[in-house]
Amino acid sequence: MRRLLQTTFFSMGILLILTTVLLHTQRDGEGVPSLIAVQGQESPRLVMLLPLSHQQTPLTPYMRGLQYVAWTPNGLLYTALSEQGDTVLYRVSHIGATPELLADQLLSRMVVSENGEWVVVADSGGVSGNYGLRAIRTDGSEQHPLTLGLQEDLEINQEMIPVVSPDGTWVAFSVYAPSDDFDVYQVKMDGTGLENLTADIEGTGEPLAWAVDDSGFIFSVNDQLFRAENGTGKLIPLLPDAPPQQVLVAQNKQFGLAIVEVDNQGDQGLYGVKFDTTIAWAQPIGGGVWFHPKGLWGIANNPDHEWVRVWGETGEAAVIERIYADLAWELQWSPDGQSAIVSGDDLKNSWWLWQFYPTSNRFERIWGIRTRLFLDPTWSPDGLWIVAHAMIDYHSELLWIQPEESEPIWRENAQNLQLFRNIHWGPTYEKTWSAGVLLLIGVVCVAGAWMGWPIIGRLISRRRHLA
Repeated sequence: MRRLLQTTFFSMGILLILTTVLLHTQRDGEGVPSLIAVQGQESPRLVMLLPLSHQQTPLTPYMRGLQYVAWTPNGLLYTALSEQGDTVLYRVSHIGATPELLADQLLSRMVVSENGEWVVVADSGGVSGNYGLRAIRTDGSEQHPLTLGLQEDLEINQEMIPVVSPDGTWVAFSVYAPSDDFDVYQVKMDGTGLENLTADIEGTGEPLAWAVDDSGFIFSVNDQLFRAENGTGKLIPLLPDAPPQQVLVAQNKQFGLAIVEVDNQGDQGLYGVKFDTTIAWAQPIGGGVWFHPKGLWGIANNPDHEWVRVWGETGEAAVIERIYADLAWELQWSPDGQSAIVSGDDLKNSWWLWQFYPTSNRFERIWGIRTRLFLDPTWSPDGLWIVAHAMIDYHSELLWIQPEESEPIWRENAQNLQLFRNIHWGPTYEKTWSAGVLLLIGVVCVAGAWMGWPIIGRLISRRRHLA
């Protein structure tokens, strides 16, 4: 009997361990990213949505005046009203932690560096009551005022969002100059190296992005694009021979290109420009350009008002295959740039999510239902999931969808939930936690079969001997 029980427990343990390995292999070791949402209306709080366990985990207490939210490696950042009625910055280091006050000055803006180590805020903590910029490490360990030397005489432009280099070293921002222009300044995150990049150019300057070749900031002055050479401050026009009305659409680090749309009194063009100002390619297309953020593929309008796909490296364009649906054309590219999703009506009173593959120039229907409207479908950061808001008879649902599955893995009543326009993803907390439980049970069973039962057997034998 003891041998039978021992064998049974050992077999169960091995089976559970193998099951765990299989589950982990099928998921490639990755979990499902969580989603940060707002729960409630008048006094909302932030919650983390976990799709596998169908949970809404509270992250913050109920608050007033919620504005900006960002998830970083050092926790959740958000701005809300303090007891004094000022918009201030808080950090929640982990689930269940008490919110920590990072900046108590009146805030009007928050921008987080790509690496998540720094946050730049526009606050009133300076001289003359003017707003200024402050850099704060997201773990709260240090803070640096960036514009104290300017705030006394000049006004920091609150409408144009500051731009932070991906490594969190540089910040570019716009300042209202005495000549009624807007100058573009850059400064290091520790407050040193302050420099006016547009001192020799008159007009309205706006910082746009950090060049993907790490050569400096790209900004516009009077709708013409320039690059400020890092270290020297030398200004280099991206398209010196093209007319103004230049718009930076995307950048591609692999190809070393900036993709620029130009609209000269209705004469539209799309350009692939190298950072030495060489034009790699040009196409007579434009008018609503959706490019992958890394410039791999894009969709635009040609002179015949047809939708075309554009390959970012060569500018090769081809007319997109027509589908019998009224597409919303709020395209969302997958993180790898190999496909995009869009919602649309199939002209039969049904709304569908469609996936577009630019390499084969085809659409595939993912999922849909009658009388339902999809709002802002968005890819997860790992490109495995799609989250979409759906409306039916004024009823709101949140859907988690895998493109290869026939049904969403989670359909949550979203009447009391609000998603941000730019969806905020949280950490990948769910690595199929049940697999971890199975592994633990399996190890216990194996250990019990080989060590526990002999001990129990000796105790039983001793008891029988004493009897």
